[in-house]
Amino acid sequence: MELIQNPVYIITRKIVSPNMEMSIDYPTVVGMQNQMVQRNINSRIFYLVNSLINEQIKKLINQGYEDISKISMQGWYEIKNNQRGILSLTIGNYTFPYPAAHGFTIIKSLTFNVQNSNIYQLRDLFKPNS
Repeated sequence: MELIQNPVYIITRKIVSPNMEMSIDYPTVVGMQNQMVQRNINSRIFYLVNSLINEQIKKLINQGYEDISKISMQGWYEIKNNQRGILSLTIGNYTFPYPAAHGFTIIKSLTFNVQNSNIYQLRDLFKPNS
C-alpha cells in the first residue's frame, strides 16, 4: 500500500444519438497502473450512465411519450472527491419530452476505492456509531 495516493486521471467521453437530441458526458478513468481496476471502475460508470438513459426512456414510454425523436436528453457528471484512494462522483441525467411542461432529472452517485475498484456506500466511509 502506497503512503501517498495521487488522484486518478479522468477524461470526459460523450454519447450522442442520431435518433434523438442526446448529449451525455461521462467520466472515464485513464492512466492507472492496474488496468483491471481501471476497467472495472470504467465499466461500472458506463453501466450507471446507460441505466440512467434506459430508466428515463422507460419512464417516458410508460407515461405515453413513444416518439423518442421528440425527447431531449442531457447527461453530466461531477467529481466530488478524488484523493487518498477514493474516487467519488455523481452522474446526472435530465430528459425533456416535447411538449411537456418540464423535464425529469435523475442523479446517482458512485464512490470507489481506486486500489481494488470496490464500491463504497456512504455508511462504509464512516466509523460505526459516529
